Amino acid sequence: MGHFEWLACFMLLLLGWLFVPFYLRSGVYTMPEFLERRFNPPRAATSPGLSIIGYVLTKISVTLFAGGIVMREVTGVQRVDQRRHLDRRHRIYPSWGACAP
Repeated sequence: MGHFEWLACFMLLLLGWLFVPFYLRSGVYTMPEFLERRFNPPRAATSPGLSIIGYVLTKISVTLFAGGIVMREVTGVQRVDQRRHLDRRHRIYPSWGACAP
């Protein structure tokens, strides 16, 4: 596992050495700015939305699924019952004042 982390570090340095001069020459500092110059403003505006959708589909859903498996293995409670418990807890919590001191 450590090998993967070291390789990611070296690849990030390599990509930096390759692309930073290009970005500095073109005067671009952010990805939306680059997309706006390369394509057009409406196309650049779709990039954050696509990133959020991709993040939800790949990272958050997998994390929630894995968390459900861990909870099932630790507590022995099935996922459907876990969801019911979380639903009840999230309905009651705001009625107590949520994070009020």
